[in-house]
Amino acid sequence: MADAALSAPRSLLGPVIAVELRRQWLSPGALVVYALAALPVLAGIGIALARAFARAHGFHTFHTPPSVYSNIFEALILRTAIFFGCAWMFIRVFRSETSARSLHYAFLTPAPRAILLWGKYLAAVIGAAVLFAASTLLALALIASQPVPASQAAAYAGIAVLACAAYGAVFLLMGLLFRNPVIPVLAFFGWEAILLFLPPWLQHLTVLFYLHSLLPVPLLAGSIAVVTAPASTAVAIVVLLAAAAGLTAISAHRAARMEIAYAKEE
Repeated sequence: MADAALSAPRSLLGPVIAVELRRQWLSPGALVVYALAALPVLAGIGIALARAFARAHGFHTFHTPPSVYSNIFEALILRTAIFFGCAWMFIRVFRSETSARSLHYAFLTPAPRAILLWGKYLAAVIGAAVLFAASTLLALALIASQPVPASQAAAYAGIAVLACAAYGAVFLLMGLLFRNPVIPVLAFFGWEAILLFLPPWLQHLTVLFYLHSLLPVPLLAGSIAVVTAPASTAVAIVVLLAAAAGLTAISAHRAARMEIAYAKEE
């Protein structure tokens, strides 16, 4: 009987994820994330067209070394598209329903709030992971001037998935803790942006350090960057997943004590 009682709420996780996938990713608010995911693809199209133009007019055809794509992936996809796409999507996981004054309907469902939050988080991760992994692979195919090994392509797609899970957990918690999360998001962006200039022990307190450790081709770091030995693949993956799970658990604890006060929302 006890096992049945425990498994009943967990059985609601799948339906919550299914409902949230439709609600989150078929809403007008998701257009911002779609546009950000399109940026690397558009950049890849531009590079591919420039290469084709050079070839057609007899100019020297430029090549894109693997290290160049690694830097493009880091700057355009990780730091920009995924970071701000996850910020927009995960902060709105609860705020969109609060703004629509419909959050109380979700809290009236049989699903406990912890299950509801995990379902919302996983739905956002699934959608973001599929979107940005596909964007990463398309951009890689367009930008690379030579066939890319399957292992490298899989590594970049996997990094995009882990980035969605880790950044998503951070922004989900921000959305629950701050009424106006713009300043915390910008502060976090600044912290991640100065990664290469931080002392080694502080670099371990950033998400990007562990994502960088998984890159199949090292970045072209500047001469003033602080070079730090990367984490092993296993350690980087475990830390990112553990951080995502821990932050989401904190968010679930916070959601369990939420009080709905629409009048206070701006």
